[in-house]
Amino acid sequence: MTEHCTIKLISGQEVIGTLLENVEGTLTVKDPVLIHRNMTPFGIQVTCTPWLMFTDNQLISIGKDKIVAFNLGLDDNSKDQYEAFVKQVIHGDLKTAKKAQLKSAIQLG
Repeated sequence: MTEHCTIKLISGQEVIGTLLENVEGTLTVKDPVLIHRNMTPFGIQVTCTPWLMFTDNQLISIGKDKIVAFNLGLDDNSKDQYEAFVKQVIHGDLKTAKKAQLKSAIQLG
């Protein structure tokens, strides 16, 4: 069974993805999305981009020695936003994806 997960890396990056496998020393994640936090006059804005922007292969393995925190599951709103982002940007038409990224990033939460 696959489940969404949040991963905080030692680099400080936070990634949301779909966990496919959790074996000794490695997590295998599909459709990883990098989370960005920006302070605006209206508060914190959360946006995301594909973690692997220049490849069609959206399957990664992350060494557990590179992970600071790991959590299974997302709240309903974040899950809906993540799934929409993956569908529209990662797996969507390239032209549509580029337009979506240029116009505005999908906000989480």
